[in-house]
Amino acid sequence: MLNNYQYVHGHACIHNLIDYSKIYCTNPYELLIESKTSCVWAIHPFTELRTDDYDLVCEDFGYTLERVEHPWNSLGVEALWEIAKQFSWSQHIGQSSSSDLLNPDYIYTQWYNNLFKEHYSYDEWLALTSIA
Repeated sequence: MLNNYQYVHGHACIHNLIDYSKIYCTNPYELLIESKTSCVWAIHPFTELRTDDYDLVCEDFGYTLERVEHPWNSLGVEALWEIAKQFSWSQHIGQSSSSDLLNPDYIYTQWYNNLFKEHYSYDEWLALTSIA
């Protein structure tokens, strides 16, 4: 949360994984849209790299979200690992499939390769994401 703003972490499925503060039986992304809360686009190490993700979110919200640097940018690998541990992995996998996490082109695998590969084994990653 930034002043009176709410961070948007990405489009629906990514946002719902990252926004672990909400009860997962509800849709955190949809709740944000419906709440009419002032939102900003969070730029951080877990931000989706697809170029259309930001545009899709702005379209969903009905306005252009300001892009802001998220405090996670100042964290090291170990602190980011601890944050990733808090994501709603098991609930999220239940909504999609574990094959998404194993796909080398998928965002979750990119997170491992870009952020964690030099510090944690792939088996540790699979355990963190509830696949192992």
